[in-house]
Amino acid sequence: MTRLRPQPLRARAYRLVPCVIVLCALLAPGCGRSREDTHGVHMQRGVEAYTRGDYKRALSAFEKALQFNKNDPQAYLFIAELYDDYLGNKLEAIAFYREFLKRSQDEKLNARVRQWIAEAEADVAGETPGTDLVMPEDPETELKELRTKHARTLILLDKYRARVGELEAAPAAPGRAQRLPWLIAAALSVTAAAVVLVARMGWVPRRKRVVREPAPTPELDQRLILGRYFWVENEFNLGTVAIAQEDGKIRVESTSLSTNARSVGYGSLEKDALKVELADDTGLTAPTTFRFSPDGMSFTAEWTDDLGPGMAIGVRER
Repeated sequence: MTRLRPQPLRARAYRLVPCVIVLCALLAPGCGRSREDTHGVHMQRGVEAYTRGDYKRALSAFEKALQFNKNDPQAYLFIAELYDDYLGNKLEAIAFYREFLKRSQDEKLNARVRQWIAEAEADVAGETPGTDLVMPEDPETELKELRTKHARTLILLDKYRARVGELEAAPAAPGRAQRLPWLIAAALSVTAAAVVLVARMGWVPRRKRVVREPAPTPELDQRLILGRYFWVENEFNLGTVAIAQEDGKIRVESTSLSTNARSVGYGSLEKDALKVELADDTGLTAPTTFRFSPDGMSFTAEWTDDLGPGMAIGVRER
């Protein structure tokens, strides 16, 4: 049969107990990290990306830091500055500036942030900021303020680097959350060892295995399988099979409705199976085995061709 089909899936079985033990061993080393420590790691990554000029990565890191500490004003300020100065989203900048003001106790910095909010709101409105804002009167003052602004970034970078260094140097305290996976792994290991020991020592009574002889395969009446069947391999390939008796032989003709390809061959019955070698118009052959239901109303077909093994099911047309 000419076919168009996906590759077969193969399932793999794994032993449960060793996998659980290995999983617990992999999870155990990271169980002692607190939300504060994780927040600090993301803040450090954000500041480093900020100083490198990778502003989108910095924004992502600061947003992750807020997931672990929503009350850190510096994270809100970093995000606001990114939106304001580098990402061109003044509305988001204003929102994060205001979140910073809700949490910040630095009045001097708060005054400067309120000025940045006013500038951003003026940019959104397409207006020039009012004259009541405290603006630098000369370029030197502007340069000094910019250096001060970025000096805070460098100070924060050193702060978070030092904090991460302390965390890496100091061993984590053996808390309850850190010990639990190891205890589970140890319990599973002891249980598995006990089961193996009991089985080897023969302490568990074993039932006598009853050997049953397989039921004999009934002979299939050739007259029951003669006729026309509709077969399906998958959603892309389906067709018909005509089985007839010709000169004392069983002739099988398969036609694909998807590709209009035709395969013909002659075969013989072997108990409940019809074995035939089908050949298409190009001369390619596919040894095929049809296994019928006792009443001959349906079959399953298995074959091997240039694409590999295949299988289809068929139902007699009424």
